[in-house]
Amino acid sequence: MKLQIILFSIFTQLRAVVQHKPANNEHQMRYNRIDKSHNDAITSMDEHYQQPYFDTNDSFESPNVTIFRDETAYLVCVVRNLGNNSISWIRHNDINLLSVGKFKYTQDPRYQIFHNSHNDTWTLKIRRVQVKDSGFYECQIGISNSQPIGRMIYLKVIDPQLLILEGKEMSIGAGLNLNLTCSIEQALHIFNDEKNILRWSHNNSQDVNHHSPRGVFIKFIQQDETSISHLIIKNLTHSDAGIYKCFTSNEVYASIIVHIENDQSMEVIASSIANKIQFSVTFTTTAFVTNMAFAMLVVVFPEAVSF
Repeated sequence: MKLQIILFSIFTQLRAVVQHKPANNEHQMRYNRIDKSHNDAITSMDEHYQQPYFDTNDSFESPNVTIFRDETAYLVCVVRNLGNNSISWIRHNDINLLSVGKFKYTQDPRYQIFHNSHNDTWTLKIRRVQVKDSGFYECQIGISNSQPIGRMIYLKVIDPQLLILEGKEMSIGAGLNLNLTCSIEQALHIFNDEKNILRWSHNNSQDVNHHSPRGVFIKFIQQDETSISHLIIKNLTHSDAGIYKCFTSNEVYASIIVHIENDQSMEVIASSIANKIQFSVTFTTTAFVTNMAFAMLVVVFPEAVSF
């Protein structure tokens, strides 16, 4: 009897295992489907990141480049995972293909292509840029069996109008104060530090020392798009004569020749000019009164005037 009970118990457990086996198989199949979907998603992400792309967060990369005329422009795009794909540079002003890879198509000798494999940068270098070079340039990735993707960079070339308001040459007396004014347009688009926009030099040899104890001052003023620098030198001496140059860090400049005269000679010149002005005014006034009187005489007493 005990043996029958033991055999019945074993049979019952085996039957329960057989009955639950399909449920376990269904659970395993559901798990396999989820695992496959997960693996497919990971594979898709891997394939996405293996595709070339522009790294716009890199410090080398900038979508806007502003520069003075005659300087050298560097347009940079950073491309990750380039693989066997190619990089092209296109100028959009005239839809001109400039380069493919390191091969240059344009005949303009100012253009050069550089690639740095260590930081994945592709650089379009343009020497002696002109205002006509302003516009959009595209760094384009040519992908096999797919549409190319591009990154636009805008180049703005500024033609600075730098001017010393006192002219090209001037004379001033010793002991007086010299005040020169220099201005330039749109300089803040280039320089972040206002103090470095305009600088002064004397006789092409050194910067004017605005910390001089004898009284040399440089005052900077920003008015909308115009940057203005005032150079003030007090108590002039003959050593202050010469060429004063107002310039930017990229060597755009304007200059003026300053002559230092003796006080006496300057007084003589000033007196001579004043006498000439007084004589001219007196002569002009006398002639005008005489002509008016004669005209009135002709009108009132025409018979009294005979020719």
